[in-house]
Amino acid sequence: LGQFEVFILIAMRTTSMISVMAIFSNSSMAPKLRIFLGFALALMCTAIVPQPDILPVTFLMLIPLTIKEVLTGLALGYIGNFLFEALKFSGFLSARLMGLSMMTIVDPSSSEKNNVLSQLLVFFAIFLLFVTDGHLFFFKAIIDSFYILPLFKLGFHNNIILELVRMIQ
Repeated sequence: LGQFEVFILIAMRTTSMISVMAIFSNSSMAPKLRIFLGFALALMCTAIVPQPDILPVTFLMLIPLTIKEVLTGLALGYIGNFLFEALKFSGFLSARLMGLSMMTIVDPSSSEKNNVLSQLLVFFAIFLLFVTDGHLFFFKAIIDSFYILPLFKLGFHNNIILELVRMIQ
């Protein structure tokens, strides 16, 4: 039962992160596929993530830990989205300065109107993300997040600042 609790908590973090990431959160990807990807990623992470010594005994002790894992996954997903939203905004500003702001297309991923330059920048960024193996950085960030915010603990790791500086370098 202890290994199952660890897997569920890891799945909460990975599934909530994948559900809000820009690459996976578009309307063309079925929610069942996003859940499947989250659980598949959790299954891979379960072997890598350090296992805790003491597991919570009751269901009531798991509720705040589950909430923490979901919030951590959402935060990681929105941090990943920040780059794409910045590119959309820079494309909007560039198109406006060039006089191309009236040319808009419907974005198939979010069903909202964007200008052509914004869409071009986002598609180019997604292409570069996969070509330069940037998607592996997100997988590494997931694994590192379990060291910085360990399972079954509600607080931060003692050397959080040193760990964040090490990750940035």
